[in-house]
Amino acid sequence: MAKAEKARVIDTTLEIAAPVESVWKAISDPRELERWFPLQARVTPGEGGEVFMSWGPPWEGGSRIDAWEPGRRLRTRGFLEHGDASMVEYTLEARGGKTVLRLVHSGFAKGGDWEDELFGGTERGWRYELRSLRHYLERHAGRDRVVAWPKAPVRGTAAEAWRRLLGREGLVREGRIDGLAEGDRYRAVAATGDVFEGTVVVNDPPHEFAGTVAGLNDALLSLRTHEAGGPKEKDGHVACLFLSTWNVPRKDVEALGERWRRLLDELAAKES
Repeated sequence: MAKAEKARVIDTTLEIAAPVESVWKAISDPRELERWFPLQARVTPGEGGEVFMSWGPPWEGGSRIDAWEPGRRLRTRGFLEHGDASMVEYTLEARGGKTVLRLVHSGFAKGGDWEDELFGGTERGWRYELRSLRHYLERHAGRDRVVAWPKAPVRGTAAEAWRRLLGREGLVREGRIDGLAEGDRYRAVAATGDVFEGTVVVNDPPHEFAGTVAGLNDALLSLRTHEAGGPKEKDGHVACLFLSTWNVPRKDVEALGERWRRLLDELAAKES
């Protein structure tokens, strides 16, 4: 039983080359949150306040602040679709001129395919988002973000959706990402003609590939697949590109997003 309980808690630590004050602001200030995490945020500070985050309906919601200790600890209750039992706690510690950030997300329901998928998807989500936080603070601190987020439903299993999104018809017309790990260099020429080159951040088939993009002022690229509408819909997946940019002209980001929207629509129209 103890082992099962432990498996339902996300507990992860990340070192960030930034002062505690900057990390605290990044997790507690609405404009700073929008520079690495949600597309929109509102914060009513202090214990009993609220952190509201939105990626557009239905991916939005408010979390009640249970603990507010500036520079040290922030805990909120009720994270998006996870319900009021869900708690997210950030703890900050200064160490050698850097900040050690610990995140604990608890309160997941036990049992059932949907709960398992929700836990796994949340665990993968935090892995990427905390690296997004680190990338923002270490490379683009204080700069507003422009995002492209085209997506489309794709027929078939997760593995089939992944092969299309990350194969010769998608990201990797030329180059390779197979077998690459976090910190490795990668280069891919996509079916759109876009050239992506940089450092691998996440490589977790058939769920997500993420990396920096040197040619877009060190942007952060993520290509993801996830089940459409829950684990019972095994024949349907959503494929998307999520691109975070800083100091890149908006028109260039929008043009890239439109190219990928058309490509994802083409992939969605093909049989598995």
